[in-house]
Amino acid sequence: MKIWLKLILLKQLQEKLLKRKQMQNNLLLKQENASDRHIVGLFLSNLLETHPYIKELKSNYIQQWAKNGLLKSFSRVFFNSEPNTENLVVWFMDRVFMDLSQHKNSTKKQMKQFIDFLSKKDIEFLENMAKIAGKYNLEITEFINNSKNLILEKTINDDDSALLLFSIFADAIIHSEVLVFSYLYEQWFGEKYNLT
Repeated sequence: MKIWLKLILLKQLQEKLLKRKQMQNNLLLKQENASDRHIVGLFLSNLLETHPYIKELKSNYIQQWAKNGLLKSFSRVFFNSEPNTENLVVWFMDRVFMDLSQHKNSTKKQMKQFIDFLSKKDIEFLENMAKIAGKYNLEITEFINNSKNLILEKTINDDDSALLLFSIFADAIIHSEVLVFSYLYEQWFGEKYNLT
């Protein structure tokens, strides 16, 4: 192989390694940086690109549901306020940043309590989905995996349909935040948070 080709391949390899190191660094967030909007933004952007569950918040159907009013409903229910955007990703990043800023100086116990609180809300929405799945004789795995098409395919009354959509939407947001905080809990305190 000619020397110039080796140099090009070596340079490409170095660039890939540098990019991988940057990605790994973007998946780190020190507790003292939890109130730095730029650093938190990089961290969350990386999770939104790479985490298999969290990146679902960027999916077309979840984004469309947000624009169709579910984000407004969610924000009213949980924060008694109107969102300042219809873009779920922007709203989610801002919301998580605010929560992280509040928990910047949290102890291990305080952080665990916050994640426990979020997890309980997450479970409530999963229970709503399970209840509707049982009512309409749906397989729970099919129900969750195909939720975006389910309402169109099955006859579900309007109240159950509204509860189902809201539960799926709310679960996507809350579970994503649980994942972010449990990831940081392990980073900051050296111990895994056991997801329920």
